[in-house]
Amino acid sequence: MFSDFVWNGTHLFVFLATSLIAIYLRIHPKAFPAGTPGPSLPYPWFPVLGVLPIILANWDRMPEFLLSQDRKYKRTWGGPTPRIGVMDGSIYSIVGEPQVRHILKDNFANYIKGSNFQGEHD
Repeated sequence: MFSDFVWNGTHLFVFLATSLIAIYLRIHPKAFPAGTPGPSLPYPWFPVLGVLPIILANWDRMPEFLLSQDRKYKRTWGGPTPRIGVMDGSIYSIVGEPQVRHILKDNFANYIKGSNFQGEHD
């Protein structure tokens, strides 16, 4: 039955288009809340990357980069990322003692931890 099947241009196009759509749906960034400040997307025409290129460009100086962004926005900021590995579609930097205390102490149990972090801090 399948031994008689011959790939032609249409079959290849449909296969590739379907595969690319499936990959995009799996890794596309989450919708980011309007009004949340953060770095501009370096490639707005390719939104699946989100701010990942900025993160990778500053990887060797991440603490300094985060501090510079914290000082720039003066409040919680973030950006979309692909859903790959431990990245869950967005990244946030929480700025301010009350917000950090709320998340890490006062309401720690109310914040869902990813499967890679469960058990580590409970």
